[in-house]
Amino acid sequence: MIQTAAGIIVPQVYTVAEAGQIVRFSRYALWGSRGVGIARASGYGLNLAPYVASANDTTTVIVQAEDIHAAENIEPIVKVPGIDSVLVGR
Repeated sequence: MIQTAAGIIVPQVYTVAEAGQIVRFSRYALWGSRGVGIARASGYGLNLAPYVASANDTTTVIVQAEDIHAAENIEPIVKVPGIDSVLVGR
């Protein structure tokens, strides 16, 4: 069984550009720019491809929209591919 992070929650997301950047940082290449190391989670490199594929498919990305500027941008933020949920409020 491949174990990856279940997800991330990022506070204080105000713009669609920030939301897109968060998705890119949460995904490995070819869909993002998250760094990868040869460690236990990937079988010390022996299971790297399945690990990366699993992580890209299953990591949940949640952003928090916590002020009026974020609320004004909420429609485009929720449409960013890779954003799974948006928590609104403080």
